[in-house]
Amino acid sequence: MRGERVNNNTLRARLRDAASRRCCRDEGAVLVEFALVAPLLIAILAGSFDFGVGFRNRIVLQGATRNGARAAAVLGPNTTADKAALSTIAAGTVDLTSSTIFKAIVFETDENGAVNPTCLTTPMSNSGAGVSSLTIGCNVYNNFQVTNAYTASFVQAGAGCTTGWDRFYCPANRQNALTGPPDYLGVYTEVVYTPMTKLFRTSFTLTDKVVVRVEPQPA
Repeated sequence: MRGERVNNNTLRARLRDAASRRCCRDEGAVLVEFALVAPLLIAILAGSFDFGVGFRNRIVLQGATRNGARAAAVLGPNTTADKAALSTIAAGTVDLTSSTIFKAIVFETDENGAVNPTCLTTPMSNSGAGVSSLTIGCNVYNNFQVTNAYTASFVQAGAGCTTGWDRFYCPANRQNALTGPPDYLGVYTEVVYTPMTKLFRTSFTLTDKVVVRVEPQPA
């Protein structure tokens, strides 16, 4: 009987040792599995975060562009129309996250709202840039000019339409009479968004475009 008790004690000890070894082996396996899965989880979380911020920035940009276009449409041929549009856009994009306004274009168009490709590719300049012809009219503004419109340092063409940043599609020549064909203008904005994690891409370009009719006014 005594020998049986010894054997039983030995068996129990061996069983405890085996269970302990299995537990340790399981812990090691869990750590290895976590090390393999962790990079994927981090990538998913980072991508979701960057996408969420970018989506919010897009919504903010859309609101600012619409408000800017509306400001220009209400003023019609008033020489401060573009200044008002750009300052509205600048104020509306203050809440953008990790983003910078790259360009803003105020362009002549029709109800279809197409932006002439020449306006999109025209090089920007601190002294003013754009296209002026019988079929194309647009003012192309860079970040410096948008910021200066917000700080009341915008260089206007005025009634003469010969100098100024807005001389190419001069506000003074826009039609807002109740009679005659309607006059349409568009506002195109482009923003560069730099994701915080930069895990997938270092930057994204967000764009928006709004076309409105110049607000008709009695003669």
